[in-house]
Amino acid sequence: MVSLSSCGNTIRGMGQDTANAVDATQDAGRRVDRAAR
Repeated sequence: MVSLSSCGNTIRGMGQDTANAVDATQDAGRRVDRAAR
């Protein structure tokens, strides 16, 4: 994990990373769901 100079940036950056991971997970889930049909 890259350490950033300010706590606010770290929290915001982590939030974005988490949101991106959630989006990717949901997208993968949708693809699997479509493939299963």
